[in-house]
Amino acid sequence: MELKNESIENAVSFAYSAHSAEAMYMVAKSISESANKGGGLITPVKVDGASVGLQLTSLKDGTEVIPAFTNTDEAKKGGATQVVICKTDSLIALAKQQQKGIVLNSWGESMYLPVDMIDAIWTLIQEGRDNEVKRENKN
Repeated sequence: MELKNESIENAVSFAYSAHSAEAMYMVAKSISESANKGGGLITPVKVDGASVGLQLTSLKDGTEVIPAFTNTDEAKKGGATQVVICKTDSLIALAKQQQKGIVLNSWGESMYLPVDMIDAIWTLIQEGRDNEVKRENKN
């Protein structure tokens, strides 16, 4: 299982150094573009018999979040034994539905995406899909 998300990783690196609203928008935009291109993120899962669920983690303040990794090497750093590649749009939709944030690459250059950013990413995903439909209808 090999996965890379260079545009997301580049946006996160930029946000690390820039600390600006523009940088955060670039992160949200890169994730939404990944979603609209059918991209994926790796997330740990827990298996209990025939049941499979996301393995949540907690921030220092106790807030439960969904861990996700942009590439295979990042996922391996934490030693998670069971991981799956989730479609980016499905993971964002699930986080939105459950009102959970996401932590990207928690073992390396990590970034916390709070619920309000998840909502913004979901809006960008929907706008991207609406624009694609409009382009298709023009042709």
